[in-house]
Amino acid sequence: MLLSRIFSLTRNTTSSIILASSSSKIVPVVSRFFTRLFSSESTTASSTPPPASDAKPAEKPAEQPLLTPEMFAELQKQVQELSKKNETLLRAYADSDNEMKSLRRRTDVEVDNAKKFALSGFAKRLLDVGDNLGRALEAVPSDIRNSSEPQHSQLRNLIVGGELTERSLLSIFESNGIK
Repeated sequence: MLLSRIFSLTRNTTSSIILASSSSKIVPVVSRFFTRLFSSESTTASSTPPPASDAKPAEKPAEQPLLTPEMFAELQKQVQELSKKNETLLRAYADSDNEMKSLRRRTDVEVDNAKKFALSGFAKRLLDVGDNLGRALEAVPSDIRNSSEPQHSQLRNLIVGGELTERSLLSIFESNGIK
């Protein structure tokens, strides 16, 4: 209420008020404005020439000052409280901005780790397949492997195909750093 009264009284002198973006600059600007307001009232009253001796002095009703010292002190107090609230809100905003950046970084790291571990799980399962293929080839007796009999020729071709598949799988693992 006090602020609205003061600003309605000083509507014509808004060019004297400079709103600064930093709350620490608002208090001195408002203080200077109202100091000038008080000093201009006292200088205006003393700088008016006295009425001519032949003219009747016009009676003016006693003017109530635009701003009393108590009102000025209250205004300064309110401005300081608002600047403290502004500082608190600016700090809260900066903290929340830092927290969001930190959350983004952590999320990016977690996504990268999830991708890496997903691929490592897949590779581990493929290693199991390669091991089983090797065991299956070792289970074939050596006399059948080395046999030149025509009835074992199809089985030998199957064994050769399994060995080629195993070598190919192992070379892919080695090229990707999996042992």
